[in-house]
Amino acid sequence: MRVTRTGSAGVRASALLGLALVTGCTAVGSGGGLEPAGPRLRAQAEPSREAVSTGGLAALTLAQGDVAGHTVREPAPDERVEQRDVEADGPCRALAHVLAGAAAGDPSGATARRVVGSGTATSVLLATHEGQGGVDAAQASVAAVNRAADECAGGFAYRLGDREQRITEVTREVAPRGADQAVAFGVRMEKSGTPARGRVILLRKGSSIAYITALGTDRSAAVPAEVVEAQLVKLS
Repeated sequence: MRVTRTGSAGVRASALLGLALVTGCTAVGSGGGLEPAGPRLRAQAEPSREAVSTGGLAALTLAQGDVAGHTVREPAPDERVEQRDVEADGPCRALAHVLAGAAAGDPSGATARRVVGSGTATSVLLATHEGQGGVDAAQASVAAVNRAADECAGGFAYRLGDREQRITEVTREVAPRGADQAVAFGVRMEKSGTPARGRVILLRKGSSIAYITALGTDRSAAVPAEVVEAQLVKLS
């Protein structure tokens, strides 16, 4: 199935990072507050060139007790998504993979966790590109998602299993600090004809990328700040 694009406008800027808890608390990055809008790839002063092996992913993966007030567990079999489960091609493919719950690019290994609490269920997929060139491959994966968000901002459709997923809008949001690269997006979608929202955050450190996603109703969808900060601590 080819991805159907419903518009070609550039990503619309969003004034605030959509990391608000369902309870109304403001989400923060590792720097203790929201950053003003800036470059889509937010860089640290000393980016890491470390290539993490597949075996080293366990130490970077969230575990029970890492996120205060939340339960961390492995996803159930029917919650796991691989790239092969997503029918998408063209310029929107990388973003379709991430929204479905898979990694972008061609990682050498990945771990998945579900973080439940504060009225939200957040998916965290941690992928690594090991070996020589691993950092460059991770950077290319982030760049592919960025291009897809720009080119498919007006909406597109993809298929996950036997279900069509229709995205009606993609907006860029302010990314948290603390990683070599970080990007954040808000999406509007239709699920079985019902309006819904989602939020996506990518955090890259060296050759590893954390893909953090949350889905919610049309009125709210949130990634708890505690989840982002806990993953940043693991990556640091």
